[in-house]
Amino acid sequence: MRTTQAYTRAVLAAAAFILYGVLGSRLDALLAGCALVAWIAVAHIMRPSEAKPATLEAAEAKVNEGESVTAIARGARGTLVTVGVHMNSGLEYSPRWAVITGLESTWVRATPRVWGTHEFGPFTVQETDALGAFRRHRHHAARNVSAVASATAKPRPLPLERVLGVSGPHTSRTKGEGTALADIRPYRAGDRLKTINWRVTSRRGVLHTNETFSERDTDVLIVVDTMADIRPIGAEPGDGRASSLDMSVEAATVLARHYLSLGDRVGLHDAGALIGSIPFGTGERHMRRILEALSAVSRDKSVSPRLRRAPRIRSGTLTIACTPLLSEEFIGQIGLLRAIGANLTIIDTLPAELTNTARLTGAPMRRIDGIEDTHLWDEAWVIRGFERRFVIADLERRGIPVRRLEEAL
Repeated sequence: MRTTQAYTRAVLAAAAFILYGVLGSRLDALLAGCALVAWIAVAHIMRPSEAKPATLEAAEAKVNEGESVTAIARGARGTLVTVGVHMNSGLEYSPRWAVITGLESTWVRATPRVWGTHEFGPFTVQETDALGAFRRHRHHAARNVSAVASATAKPRPLPLERVLGVSGPHTSRTKGEGTALADIRPYRAGDRLKTINWRVTSRRGVLHTNETFSERDTDVLIVVDTMADIRPIGAEPGDGRASSLDMSVEAATVLARHYLSLGDRVGLHDAGALIGSIPFGTGERHMRRILEALSAVSRDKSVSPRLRRAPRIRSGTLTIACTPLLSEEFIGQIGLLRAIGANLTIIDTLPAELTNTARLTGAPMRRIDGIEDTHLWDEAWVIRGFERRFVIADLERRGIPVRRLEEAL
């Protein structure tokens, strides 16, 4: 451990008092020097062991958005431990400035304000003896904290043109075992007794049975447009104003959890190169795989404007595209998916405030750091919104419904 400025001042003051007391025959100065020598001696006796430096307990973590992770620093007995954390955007810290001191141990907590992967750290841990004479510090690398987007909502049911599985929760157009009534017909040999409709039978005097539509599972492809991340003007991560990518990831999380819980086969396709694509699968393990892929995205990583080819799908696959509908290439890919028979629905994830005409108030141009901003961003986005209306109308004419996020979830 290194000596502190307090220790250095005590040594110099003790030497000066003792020298002055001896040369000047001053007993009071000599006593003051002896007291400082005693303090130095006690400090050496209480000096923490070099073999046991302070430790930091902080692991890589995967949490839900809004949950916390904690880093705990522990020092030797009787020491004061201080931990400081380099503050990063996207995390909320407790204490607020991410620096705290405690006796023998202390902690810092970080809470992800938005989904994605965040760096918690790097850390600096300082250990000081009780008298403040000796101290040491160590640096610790940052830990990655992956936050899964909150997904408490439940999607509204989407119409299915075809179902592809053998058994499941979706009503098909084929008659068989199920709960949705298809027809009432006269009884035939081999019909189950539980299907007899006794009310119709008593009225007509002849046995009649209920026919139902069979219930099956299906394939669900979730397409996420990560080719651009469009934020409301002036928005920052974690300030409550969601970007297009925030809404796309939220929608994908809700949809994946919902359809996997129904037993459907779910796949994820990333139209850009930010999340990565995942083939079709079922079960809890596949759900964890999708959620980990969505939460592993670093918000510091730039989006890719390059379109990736969509995977091969069977005709009738329920395909849900989460997109701000700004890329002509992506809109073309949607048309190709529809052409091969995909049962397609689009969730529009462009922040609504960008194209809100109420923003055009005729106010003076905004000023940034005292300089007038000559960019007409509000006007440009409103014009872009009018252009998108023609795109949305064309898609709906082709039988591709477009829903706002709040309408779909």
